[in-house]
Amino acid sequence: MTTEFTHHSALSDAVTKNFEATLQTLTELVAIPSIAWESHDLTQVDRSAEAVAALATKAGFDNVRIERATYTTADGTEKQGMPAVIASRPAAEGYPTILLYAHHDVQPAGNLDLWDTDPFVATRKGDRLYGRGAADDKAGILVHLAALAALNETLGEDFKLGVKLFIEGEEEAGSPSFVSFLNTYREELSADYIVVADSANWRAGVPALTTSLRGVASGDIEVRVGSHAIHSGMFGGPMLDAHTLMAQLLATLHDATGAVAVEGLHRAPEPELEYAEADFRNDSGILDTVPLAGTGSVASR
Repeated sequence: MTTEFTHHSALSDAVTKNFEATLQTLTELVAIPSIAWESHDLTQVDRSAEAVAALATKAGFDNVRIERATYTTADGTEKQGMPAVIASRPAAEGYPTILLYAHHDVQPAGNLDLWDTDPFVATRKGDRLYGRGAADDKAGILVHLAALAALNETLGEDFKLGVKLFIEGEEEAGSPSFVSFLNTYREELSADYIVVADSANWRAGVPALTTSLRGVASGDIEVRVGSHAIHSGMFGGPMLDAHTLMAQLLATLHDATGAVAVEGLHRAPEPELEYAEADFRNDSGILDTVPLAGTGSVASR
């Protein structure tokens, strides 16, 4: 069923009217160095969560809470995860509930000498805003909240969808407590639909919906070539060490063209979108002398 949305113009006006205020709020969030790595000041992550919770309350969410979950590390140690913000507003009877996800933690700044601007001062250059979290992913938080504010302003009591908020605090650190968090707060996070504001647009000025990702697989691989340690100077000619054999093993995962050579993997249909090689090279920064891997269209790879 197709339903015409008759409030498009009013909604656009509401977004435009509040745009500068939204950017100012984003600027204030960027100023909090919420790096969820133990080598950094984790009190800043708490400070960031408190700021997000305050914004959620201002946006009209009920039951705004800052929560953590405990998890077990590989060596069996019990640890507490970083603070996440959860909130909700109920749906009117017969209407679905949407869960909005983003994360408020950011990557470390790295070598400050390589920055043209202060990483924790949101700096506008032309149509872009530079700073940690200005895109990934404090911008995602403001996209959710600004959209919600515009809908509230435009629709008022006619906005009957239920909305839940889940703003994670450790995504850039690998989300170690994520599974535990979902299990612990399963009921609070249950929804009919999930919108994740942590992906890219097709290109500047062309929005996109990401419906699937390739994902990541990790594991530990052990290669054993001998029963005990030996001296490479005496045995290293005929006997290849584990590191060399592992390199050879990894090399078999791709063929001579760089295409994936693992049998049995699912391959999606050829995409309809075209990604020009020149655009890919410009976006990725790959050197002109480096060939692209694989065959077929760039988008399919």
